[in-house]
Amino acid sequence: MSPELPMASVTVEQTDMSMLKQEPRSPETLKLLTSISARIVEVTRIGDFPIDGGGYADVWRGKRVSDGLEVALKGLRINHEDHSLIKLLVREISIWSTLDHPNVLPFLGLSIQPDLRVPYLVSPWESYGNIIKYLEAHEDADRADLVSTFIPLVRLI
Repeated sequence: MSPELPMASVTVEQTDMSMLKQEPRSPETLKLLTSISARIVEVTRIGDFPIDGGGYADVWRGKRVSDGLEVALKGLRINHEDHSLIKLLVREISIWSTLDHPNVLPFLGLSIQPDLRVPYLVSPWESYGNIIKYLEAHEDADRADLVSTFIPLVRLI
Protein backbone atom coordinates (compact mmCIF):
# COMPACT_ATOMS: atom_id res chain seq x y z
CA MET A 1 0.00 0.00 0.00
CA SER A 2 1.29 3.45 -0.86
CA PRO A 3 1.63 6.21 1.70
CA GLU A 4 -1.33 8.49 2.18
CA LEU A 5 -1.36 11.34 -0.33
CA PRO A 6 -2.23 14.79 1.04
CA MET A 7 -4.59 16.92 -1.03
CA ALA A 8 -6.23 20.30 -0.74
CA SER A 9 -10.01 20.32 -0.58
CA VAL A 10 -12.38 23.20 -1.16
CA THR A 11 -15.54 23.31 0.91
CA VAL A 12 -18.67 24.66 -0.72
CA GLU A 13 -20.47 27.06 1.58
CA GLN A 14 -22.88 29.82 0.52
CA THR A 15 -21.57 29.67 -3.03
CA ASP A 16 -23.09 31.35 -6.04
CA MET A 17 -23.30 28.37 -8.40
CA SER A 18 -24.38 30.57 -11.32
CA MET A 19 -20.67 31.32 -11.84
CA LEU A 20 -20.18 27.68 -12.83
CA LYS A 21 -22.53 27.84 -15.79
CA GLN A 22 -19.96 29.47 -18.04
CA GLU A 23 -18.57 27.53 -20.98
CA PRO A 24 -15.88 25.22 -19.56
CA ARG A 25 -12.25 25.78 -20.51
CA SER A 26 -9.67 23.39 -19.17
CA PRO A 27 -7.42 25.39 -16.79
CA GLU A 28 -9.94 28.17 -16.18
CA THR A 29 -12.70 25.77 -15.20
CA LEU A 30 -10.50 23.86 -12.78
CA LYS A 31 -9.38 27.16 -11.23
CA LEU A 32 -13.01 28.21 -10.92
CA LEU A 33 -13.91 24.93 -9.26
CA THR A 34 -11.10 25.30 -6.75
CA SER A 35 -12.13 28.88 -5.95
CA ILE A 36 -15.68 27.90 -5.01
CA SER A 37 -14.88 28.77 -1.41
CA ALA A 38 -11.97 30.34 0.43
CA ARG A 39 -11.96 27.64 3.12
CA ILE A 40 -9.33 25.00 2.26
CA VAL A 41 -9.42 21.60 3.99
CA GLU A 42 -6.69 18.98 3.68
CA VAL A 43 -7.79 15.50 2.62
CA THR A 44 -5.66 12.37 2.43
CA ARG A 45 -6.25 9.67 -0.17
CA ILE A 46 -5.56 6.15 1.10
CA GLY A 47 -4.29 3.30 -1.05
CA ASP A 48 -3.01 2.63 -4.53
CA PHE A 49 -6.31 1.59 -6.07
CA PRO A 50 -9.90 2.83 -5.99
CA ILE A 51 -12.41 1.01 -3.78
CA ASP A 52 -15.15 1.18 -6.42
CA GLY A 53 -15.98 2.85 -9.69
CA GLY A 54 -18.55 3.49 -12.35
CA GLY A 55 -18.79 4.71 -15.90
CA TYR A 56 -16.89 7.97 -15.48
CA ALA A 57 -15.50 7.98 -11.93
CA ASP A 58 -13.50 6.03 -9.38
CA VAL A 59 -14.17 6.10 -5.64
CA TRP A 60 -11.25 6.22 -3.24
CA ARG A 61 -11.22 6.08 0.54
CA GLY A 62 -9.65 8.97 2.39
CA LYS A 63 -9.50 11.02 5.58
CA ARG A 64 -10.08 14.66 6.33
CA VAL A 65 -6.87 15.82 8.00
CA SER A 66 -8.47 18.32 10.40
CA ASP A 67 -10.52 15.74 12.31
CA GLY A 68 -9.76 12.30 10.83
CA LEU A 69 -13.26 11.92 9.38
CA GLU A 70 -13.33 9.05 6.89
CA VAL A 71 -14.36 10.36 3.51
CA ALA A 72 -15.17 9.08 0.05
CA LEU A 73 -13.31 10.72 -2.80
CA LYS A 74 -15.10 10.45 -6.12
CA GLY A 75 -12.44 11.05 -8.74
CA LEU A 76 -13.76 11.76 -12.20
CA ARG A 77 -11.78 10.18 -15.01
CA ILE A 78 -11.51 13.31 -17.12
CA ASN A 79 -9.17 14.74 -19.63
CA HIS A 80 -8.85 18.47 -18.98
CA GLU A 81 -9.85 19.01 -22.61
CA ASP A 82 -13.04 16.93 -22.32
CA HIS A 83 -15.62 19.69 -21.94
CA SER A 84 -18.60 17.32 -21.65
CA LEU A 85 -17.17 15.64 -18.53
CA ILE A 86 -16.18 18.98 -17.03
CA LYS A 87 -19.75 20.17 -17.55
CA LEU A 88 -20.95 16.98 -15.86
CA LEU A 89 -18.67 17.69 -12.89
CA VAL A 90 -19.94 21.26 -12.60
CA ARG A 91 -23.56 20.08 -12.85
CA GLU A 92 -23.06 17.40 -10.19
CA ILE A 93 -21.45 19.88 -7.80
CA SER A 94 -24.17 22.48 -8.33
CA ILE A 95 -26.97 19.96 -7.67
CA TRP A 96 -25.35 17.90 -4.91
CA SER A 97 -24.20 20.92 -2.90
CA THR A 98 -27.80 22.15 -2.59
CA LEU A 99 -29.41 18.84 -1.56
CA ASP A 100 -30.53 18.42 2.02
CA HIS A 101 -32.07 14.97 2.52
CA PRO A 102 -31.50 12.33 5.22
CA ASN A 103 -30.72 9.69 2.57
CA VAL A 104 -28.13 11.75 0.71
CA LEU A 105 -24.65 12.17 2.09
CA PRO A 106 -23.61 15.83 2.24
CA PHE A 107 -21.22 17.26 -0.31
CA LEU A 108 -18.21 18.29 1.81
CA GLY A 109 -16.19 19.92 -0.91
CA LEU A 110 -13.97 19.58 -3.93
CA SER A 111 -10.43 18.29 -3.77
CA ILE A 112 -7.66 18.45 -6.37
CA GLN A 113 -4.85 15.88 -6.31
CA PRO A 114 -1.73 18.00 -6.87
CA ASP A 115 0.24 15.61 -9.07
CA LEU A 116 -2.61 14.68 -11.46
CA ARG A 117 -4.97 17.66 -11.12
CA VAL A 118 -7.84 15.19 -10.85
CA PRO A 119 -10.92 16.70 -9.23
CA TYR A 120 -12.41 14.71 -6.36
CA LEU A 121 -15.90 15.21 -4.97
CA VAL A 122 -15.70 14.68 -1.20
CA SER A 123 -18.41 13.21 1.03
CA PRO A 124 -18.48 11.32 4.33
CA TRP A 125 -17.52 7.66 3.95
CA GLU A 126 -20.42 5.19 3.90
CA SER A 127 -19.39 1.56 4.38
CA TYR A 128 -21.93 0.21 1.87
CA GLY A 129 -21.24 2.92 -0.70
CA ASN A 130 -24.67 3.05 -2.31
CA ILE A 131 -28.20 1.70 -1.98
CA ILE A 132 -27.55 -1.29 -4.26
CA LYS A 133 -24.63 -2.50 -2.14
CA TYR A 134 -26.66 -1.91 1.01
CA LEU A 135 -29.50 -4.07 -0.33
CA GLU A 136 -27.07 -6.80 -1.38
CA ALA A 137 -25.75 -6.92 2.19
CA HIS A 138 -29.23 -6.63 3.78
CA GLU A 139 -31.49 -8.94 1.82
CA ASP A 140 -34.20 -8.59 4.47
CA ALA A 141 -34.35 -4.77 4.16
CA ASP A 142 -37.81 -3.28 3.63
CA ARG A 143 -37.43 -2.21 0.00
CA ALA A 144 -40.86 -0.56 -0.16
CA ASP A 145 -39.97 1.61 2.83
CA LEU A 146 -36.64 2.56 1.26
CA VAL A 147 -38.29 3.47 -2.05
CA SER A 148 -40.85 5.64 -0.25
CA THR A 149 -38.05 7.63 1.42
CA PHE A 150 -36.46 8.36 -1.97
CA ILE A 151 -39.60 9.67 -3.69
CA PRO A 152 -39.29 13.17 -2.14
CA LEU A 153 -35.61 13.19 -3.12
CA VAL A 154 -36.40 12.49 -6.77
CA ARG A 155 -38.77 15.45 -6.69
CA LEU A 156 -35.93 17.65 -5.39
CA ILE A 157 -33.67 16.71 -8.26
